[in-house]
Amino acid sequence: MDYVATRHPGLSTRCRCEVRQDGVHARIVITGEIDQANADELTGVMADTLRAHRPRRLHLNLDGVTFLGAAGVRALVEGRIAADREGCAVEIERASAIVEKVLAICGFGRMWT
Repeated sequence: MDYVATRHPGLSTRCRCEVRQDGVHARIVITGEIDQANADELTGVMADTLRAHRPRRLHLNLDGVTFLGAAGVRALVEGRIAADREGCAVEIERASAIVEKVLAICGFGRMWT
């Protein structure tokens, strides 16, 4: 697969995003902590990816996420809503145990398949 990767190092020193595109699919690999300090920027990365790449499917790799606060959950949900508006399916392809637990507690575990 050929990927065009864009790193977003300005997001935070505690959170990093890498956007990759392969045809009609885009993938955002997120590592580190997602909290109130960087959640709005994550929402922006997701919105920029939707605008720039126009994917049919957006894959989120959250396997490297070590903390997910309420603001991070909000950012993910807002990104999902934006993708739905664009006709883009969103899938969490990999998630750390903490991400799975937080999303399940919040009742959002099933909305990502």
